[in-house]
Amino acid sequence: MATQVSGANADASSWLTLNGKPVLFQDDTENLDAQATEYRENIFEATAQTPRRLKIFIDEQFLDTRMAGYWEWRPRSYAGLYELRVEAPGYPDFVTKVRVVPQHFPQTLYRQMQDDLSAIAVDLLFSLVSSVSERVENVRRMQESSPLQEYRRVRAIIERLGSILSAIRRDPYAVLSRSIVQRDWQDVWQFDGDSQAISGDVVHIPRRINGQPGSLIMPATWRVPQSVLSYDVYENRLLKQFVQQQLIVKLNAIQERAEAEIRQRRTTLAYMQQHRFRNVPDEQREIAALEKAIEQCQMMKRRCLQWGSEAFLRTVRGEVSGNKATQVLLKHPDYSRFYKLYLQFQQQLQISLNSQTSITEISQRKMADLYEMWSVFTITRMIINELERHGYEHASQQLFYEIEKQSFRFDVRKNVASIVLARDDTRIKIIYEPRYPNASVTQEERLVTTHGRVLPQTPDMAIEVEQRNRPRAVCIFDAKYKRKKNNRDGYFYPIDEDLDKMSNYADNIQYQRYDRESRRFRPAPIVSSAYVLYPGNRVYEEANGKIGGIPLRTGMSLDLMQKVEQKLREILQDAGVL
Repeated sequence: MATQVSGANADASSWLTLNGKPVLFQDDTENLDAQATEYRENIFEATAQTPRRLKIFIDEQFLDTRMAGYWEWRPRSYAGLYELRVEAPGYPDFVTKVRVVPQHFPQTLYRQMQDDLSAIAVDLLFSLVSSVSERVENVRRMQESSPLQEYRRVRAIIERLGSILSAIRRDPYAVLSRSIVQRDWQDVWQFDGDSQAISGDVVHIPRRINGQPGSLIMPATWRVPQSVLSYDVYENRLLKQFVQQQLIVKLNAIQERAEAEIRQRRTTLAYMQQHRFRNVPDEQREIAALEKAIEQCQMMKRRCLQWGSEAFLRTVRGEVSGNKATQVLLKHPDYSRFYKLYLQFQQQLQISLNSQTSITEISQRKMADLYEMWSVFTITRMIINELERHGYEHASQQLFYEIEKQSFRFDVRKNVASIVLARDDTRIKIIYEPRYPNASVTQEERLVTTHGRVLPQTPDMAIEVEQRNRPRAVCIFDAKYKRKKNNRDGYFYPIDEDLDKMSNYADNIQYQRYDRESRRFRPAPIVSSAYVLYPGNRVYEEANGKIGGIPLRTGMSLDLMQKVEQKLREILQDAGVL
């Protein structure tokens, strides 16, 4: 793909309109005038200047059309910043950005949500771990993906990187740098004020002085300045770090996850074969695909190590701080392709470390993902405040952020009790994306799901209450960027589908204990509440308050915030912790 370099895109600005407004292909534009909106049909139309057979790609996804010169686009990933790329025969590709504004929130509240999430993330980080000195910077969160999805994404990046490195290798970026070298006196071309004699050996050079034979005494070695071509520049350091550290760390993580999933799937496969399930071949194909991915990950790691040993990278330092966009990275034809690929890789991460800044910042995050992360962090902060007011103290000193060393990255810990508070013999565990395995394949005392399918259940967040090291209650929260309007009272409530999911969690997540009399493991109900977090304006409950919805949005009225806080107190009281 021949992506046009920054500053040369203006020629395409007469090709398309979006919702009746010209699409601008310029630096730093977000095409806000088009007012592209989530959950709405946004229309691209060709103009008289549009080349034939024009193709449109949104975030690298081909946008199909049923009518030449007319494209309907309904953003599937909701509000946020999208990349628009157009292709036309005989032209280079042109790229711009389109900001899709949220429907549920004004743009000002969208920005406020970003700021809130930043503040909450830092607040939680520092309140839970007082010794931490780093700050965090949030970037776009992708939905949790399988090892195979991660593998395919990284493989695509590495394949594209191969052609980019081939181009860079022919003419790598270098600068003249001034260095001091030591030379013998006869190799010094010019003795001037920058030349420095080195004490020690001397040479006697015959010469006549006042007509008489004599000698000139000169130091044998000198320090002289020299201009040399150096590849040890920021752009090459970033490239070396990317191939030798970030990509390899990611490949190792994918391999570990794939190995863990293979072990899990083999356990499930044995159960399915025992009970003669029909989809055994599907499970076997998944295991084979995972094994192939592990093999390919090992090959890609070797390839990355070879890239880091390229002739022009051997003397380049592999450590660099930050990811600043230099003019070379933005405008050099080959390095700009690398930098775009580098940013694409970074956007797949959830949280990235930036030790040079003291605040957090969200960038290019889709609204649904932003809302779900914001609501879970917000509810966490509120629950911790309530527990602290009732005498609970932090019992865990580990980060709820997981650091991947040498890759500038944090990741939220999942399925582990990262935040633990205790009072007397009661312990409260706050767990993000807990994984409750199916009781039919789990022969041990633990929290399980009795859902009919073999697969585990994974809500967004759980509060597990233990007393004397035995589970006592579980509170489930699931964040959903969805709501429905009640035409009778005009208020927004959670949708039925999400409430059904909460009911499913409440019924099927249970505590499995061993019954000595029957010599069998027997699950028993343990979920005290299951609530969806949604962008509404009413606290909703059913099943005597066990199931319901908690409205969360930025700029809520004081009255609604107090009702939310009261509902959280009731949830904690029902769980027996207040």
